[in-house]
Amino acid sequence: MIYTISLALMLATCKHSPDTFIADTTGNSYCTEPSGDTLCNYNWLVPEPATFYIKQLHAGNNFKCPSINPNNPNQFVCFKQNYSFPSECSIITYDLSTNIENVLFSFPSSMIGNLSWGKQDWIAFTTGPGTIRVFKSDGTCDHQIAPSSSMNFGGGSGPAWSPDGAYLFCNGLNEQPQGTICDTFGTIISTHQISAKPSWNSDNIILGGGGTSVIKLNLNTNTYSTITIIQNEVVFDEILSIEWLPDNRYGVFCKHRGLYRVDSQSGEVTLMKDRCDMKNYKVLSVSNEGGFILCEKVVSWHTGPASIEYRSEIWKMDINGCNEVRVLPK
Repeated sequence: MIYTISLALMLATCKHSPDTFIADTTGNSYCTEPSGDTLCNYNWLVPEPATFYIKQLHAGNNFKCPSINPNNPNQFVCFKQNYSFPSECSIITYDLSTNIENVLFSFPSSMIGNLSWGKQDWIAFTTGPGTIRVFKSDGTCDHQIAPSSSMNFGGGSGPAWSPDGAYLFCNGLNEQPQGTICDTFGTIISTHQISAKPSWNSDNIILGGGGTSVIKLNLNTNTYSTITIIQNEVVFDEILSIEWLPDNRYGVFCKHRGLYRVDSQSGEVTLMKDRCDMKNYKVLSVSNEGGFILCEKVVSWHTGPASIEYRSEIWKMDINGCNEVRVLPK
């Protein structure tokens, strides 16, 4: 495992302990991590009895791809998917201060790209190759854009809004790795020879995670560079989501193997939070004021000797990865 670990950290990292597994009488195991003075409090629900918790999982919903409202950090948008019938999907907004859920759309769908909430109150996500759905946060002005079918844009990680919420950076697909900037109605502004899971900051710089590389694209000069390369620990252990922190220097990203912070100037990478075989970080969203991170966490459990099932949940943590609590499902 190859990492460059920063000795002078901007933020304190979260100490962690080896994974602990709790098993019920049927052999099903759950990953938990103890809390204490020197450890993050994961507030992980240890099922008692564990078999009852499995029934809850089967009867519940998946919550995926959170994106925080840049104008109100108490609100976020996400997908809600019926666990037993995955084609039954809705887009909801959720208020952290009131715990009120509001359904914007319900539709049969297999979600492709992450949701992204912009400063001008537009929400966007990739619905398929070459197409992005855009609508206001109250569900109005719903429409689809396809800047150019020949560009085949719209990779699985979804678009990123510009800091003012006027433009979208749409990353390309693997067979044609080209990034496109367009407005909310699909008019192409520019194209760039970069395709990565994007995050756009107020310095007009895009931070991207492409496979195992962290990439920086300066839109002011139309130049890009690879900041650092993270060696895979296991097969398919690629960067899944990346977000700027509000200071415009550091970013946070997740892979299946954990949650990391990267210095965009030096390329130094710090492991903020480890993971285990029963929970993986997948999608991140950072509040504009830098107070907290929301993440999609994929939780898995064994249903038999060679059978594993998964559930997606929304969790909230401090900006340094500590004090992690589950938000959805309640």
